[in-house]
Amino acid sequence: GPGGPLDALALRAAAGDADDLADVCPLRFALPAAPTVAAAAEGREVEVWAIHRAYERLAARHDCIVAEGAGGLLVVTPYYNKPTQEGLYLHFKAVAGATGLPVLIYNIPGRSAVDMTPETMARLYEACQTIIGVKDATGDPERPLRQAALMGKDFLQLSGDDITALEFNQKGGAGCISVSANIAPGLCSEFQNLCLAGDFEEAGKIHQRLTPLHKNLFVETNPVPVKYAAHLLGLCRPDVRLPLAPLGEGSRKIVKSALKDCGLLA
Repeated sequence: GPGGPLDALALRAAAGDADDLADVCPLRFALPAAPTVAAAAEGREVEVWAIHRAYERLAARHDCIVAEGAGGLLVVTPYYNKPTQEGLYLHFKAVAGATGLPVLIYNIPGRSAVDMTPETMARLYEACQTIIGVKDATGDPERPLRQAALMGKDFLQLSGDDITALEFNQKGGAGCISVSANIAPGLCSEFQNLCLAGDFEEAGKIHQRLTPLHKNLFVETNPVPVKYAAHLLGLCRPDVRLPLAPLGEGSRKIVKSALKDCGLLA
């Protein structure tokens, strides 16, 4: 059903207002048994750390992070200072050198104002054993083909964009770190499993059902709409941190309608 299980969790991502938290801020989660990207839950409390562009602090906390069950790091391309491709290469090489954990590059030019090219990604993949893949939020349907041509099928390509996830998987992607899965985990998981099985016809039917959700969870800046949607389902409060503002009245109606269209709300 819509509320079924997920395969993994990515903690402290944009949907949790991570950018608006303190530079280093520990949180504790009591989670059911499930694999996670940021921490293996195993039915116990998990401590998750936000460490922004601080190689020394990352190295210093490496053992603590591993002891808490961390399975990998999702590292976004640096925002605001707009580094060159060489700067991106050196930054991610420094991150990889500060930890033995697997690293996923998070390429999201719409938020970071910089786009890591497939060529730079290939340099990193060759130079750093711990860099294993990418969360691709470029919205470019040709990226998985270009990246696979340069790095091969073992380079893990995950979409960061629900609305293009079907085409992304058809062209070599292996999954999605999803916004919509916060609201419809069962459907999103079923969709991805069908894609992995090569059944894109059935996956397309689920994708079509979820399209109103995929689109309208971005009616205002993420994560404001998804938090409101989760609130409608009784999962959390709709609160966000400044500089984010509460979802506008018109947008609330749009999000509520999207949940109804997907069969998630009566």
